Amino acid sequence: MHSRWLTALVVLAALAVPPQTAGASVATSVDGTFSITPARRYLVARPPVRLSPARVSNTTPAPLQVKVIPVLLGQQPSGAFSFGTTPATLAAARSLLSAEPTQFTLAPGASRGVSLHWRRLVPHARTANVGVIYQAVPVEAQQGRQMRIVEQLLNVNLMRLPGHYLVLGSLTGLHVSQAAPKVLAFTLGVHNEGQVFAKPSHMTISVYRSGRCVLRRSLVSDVVLPGVTREFVLNLTRTLPPGRYTAIGRARFGSSGRLVAQSSFALTGPNELPSSQLHVGRLIAGGEVGGPADVSAAVSNTGTAAGATAIALHLYRLEDGVSAKHAIADGQLETGQVAPGDRARIDDELGHLRKGTYRLLASYRNPAGGRETLVADFQAREPQGLLAQLRTLLREHLLLIPSLLLLICLALLIALLLRERSLKRALAAARRQLEGRDRAEPSMRFSPARRTAPSLRVVFARRGRTLGGLAASGAALAAAAARRR
Repeated sequence: MHSRWLTALVVLAALAVPPQTAGASVATSVDGTFSITPARRYLVARPPVRLSPARVSNTTPAPLQVKVIPVLLGQQPSGAFSFGTTPATLAAARSLLSAEPTQFTLAPGASRGVSLHWRRLVPHARTANVGVIYQAVPVEAQQGRQMRIVEQLLNVNLMRLPGHYLVLGSLTGLHVSQAAPKVLAFTLGVHNEGQVFAKPSHMTISVYRSGRCVLRRSLVSDVVLPGVTREFVLNLTRTLPPGRYTAIGRARFGSSGRLVAQSSFALTGPNELPSSQLHVGRLIAGGEVGGPADVSAAVSNTGTAAGATAIALHLYRLEDGVSAKHAIADGQLETGQVAPGDRARIDDELGHLRKGTYRLLASYRNPAGGRETLVADFQAREPQGLLAQLRTLLREHLLLIPSLLLLICLALLIALLLRERSLKRALAAARRQLEGRDRAEPSMRFSPARRTAPSLRVVFARRGRTLGGLAASGAALAAAAARRR
């Protein structure tokens, strides 16, 4: 039965070897080592030129199958060298630097040389930063008789043409952070603005309190590739008491002269920077069938500085109490800045629920630096009807009922007041219309004088006339009627 293959990738020494050129890159196992010499070399020459051979050694008890792979080098802020492994970048590296042989078997206790040939430069370039990976696999592992352990060592070759180069740089800043409990980290960023790899010099960190220097330390220099910003770190274990401080970083880089960067910081305890202490409370999850899962939690900050954290969310479906192998939805929730002593509530939606049971995992980095995971299991609810939703709303927001009733009463009162005002305006308009008509037209009333003989009494009534005037007018009209008879 074939054993499982376990691949362990070890990229060593050339990623962090000291600046001297005669070092060796070594991968150490329990029973021996796999190593190359030198780990790093600097070369000033004109290609094509052959480099001194690299020596590859095997002191393990197993024969090793070794591959030799040229790669193009980059550099990370930590100073570690990086390299690309795409077919195009590997082909470009082989066109600059070739190795012979490219693969071989190395017996236990044996060593052999690998010749390197600097073939050319990229057009218009004056430098070449090329590495060589030596990859070793036990022969028995290739045949499937033991676990597969892959070891990779990197040889660094920094090559340039003879001549004068512009060497200058700058400081990108000085940052003070908490590396560990009671340990402060002072990070000085150095940017190579020149044309060739170079090392900064005279790098120091000084700490002042109330204008007096209380600490001065030197930083170990190393090479910085062109266009790269490298961070040089000083971990301080010497105890500084609480208070306010100013840190000043100094360096020289080629023709740039004296470079200075400054940063102020405060300590709330011995070697203790203000820091956030974010804690995520109980995780609450739920949701309806056909909708997303609702996620909520409370975040508190018990530290001495504002802080934020990211919470990774993973939603799994449960079958017989066991979560599925793969999450049905993933997400990330940002808490935002939480001030010291404050609490905040976070809410989010995730995935699409069907009928069934689910498990939500929420993980974040706790104040101690480790990962902490919260778990919430829930059953997807059936969608509620309108009345059920109303009852739920009233139950969950019971305190809103008096406010709603008060608003309704106020609305009714305002409506009644507006209605009364409108009616008053209408009555006033009708009254003014009637008064205008009375002033413009007389009112006439006809009534018979007697039963046996027809008679006509016409009474003209006008506003402002007295009762006697009306009577006189009536008598005159009666006399005129009698003469006509």
